Amino acid sequence: MGTQEQVEVASLPASRDLDALVAEQVMGGLSKHEWDTSYTGVDFCHVCQSTGDDLFYGRTTNDACIPHYSTSMAAAWEIVQHFFAKGHTVVLFAYAETHPVRHKPEGESYCCEMHHPEQRIAFGRADTAPLAICRAALRAVMEKP
Repeated sequence: MGTQEQVEVASLPASRDLDALVAEQVMGGLSKHEWDTSYTGVDFCHVCQSTGDDLFYGRTTNDACIPHYSTSMAAAWEIVQHFFAKGHTVVLFAYAETHPVRHKPEGESYCCEMHHPEQRIAFGRADTAPLAICRAALRAVMEKP
């Protein structure tokens, strides 16, 4: 992956489009909803938190189920576990606002690095941990070590 693609990944905002890109490129594809009515009495997907209300607003039960990777730490942690299963080490740094980090761009308090086995293959920085994890994961699958 060249410098242009690195810049593009580094500037991707947290969004449902980014979640879909991570699902397809990193996690192996889109999946189906896991609908359940036992808890609330209303259709609810345990993976992406869609509800029966979403059906009213135009979604169908056949729409792809995409976890909120870029905004939910629980969903982003699935990415971390995915890389662990492949033998990667994942390091997540959280910097205090007052920490004098030399290479920390303004507002980017989190950095995620992916290593395999002792070589850093990708990193991502963002103002939230889930977004940093998503950016690192995309770089890891797009860049060849």
